[in-house]
Amino acid sequence: MDEGLPTLQQGFRQLLEFELLFRGMVQHRIREHLDDLDRNTTTFLLGKEPKVEVMIENLRDAHAEVLYKLEAPLRNLQWEPSMANFAVLEEFMDRILWAKSAKQEWRYFMSSHKGTLWPVKFRWHALLTKIEHDIASIF
Repeated sequence: MDEGLPTLQQGFRQLLEFELLFRGMVQHRIREHLDDLDRNTTTFLLGKEPKVEVMIENLRDAHAEVLYKLEAPLRNLQWEPSMANFAVLEEFMDRILWAKSAKQEWRYFMSSHKGTLWPVKFRWHALLTKIEHDIASIF
């Protein structure tokens, strides 16, 4: 993009650099419930008798409890990526469409690249300019 278009450059850069990461959005919500399965906090797994059957049953119960605790937060979380993307897109549009400096930059950009943006419309203009130049160089 042209150097003289800081508003447009920043708007497109922010849009391109936006990342929605699992680590920042979901991991901490899962992690807090997984701590319930941590060996330091699950001494109840052994019960009074450290039998394999008792440990398996206690693990199943702990697993079911963690899944139950996670279901509602994760279900509510399913809309957040879409909402975050929408917010970033709204900010992008505000920056590159509605800012006063953006209007001037768009005019400059489109004027500078009109032949690329609208090749059919400006093809004739380019041909006439070339013919005029060629004629002028002959005479």
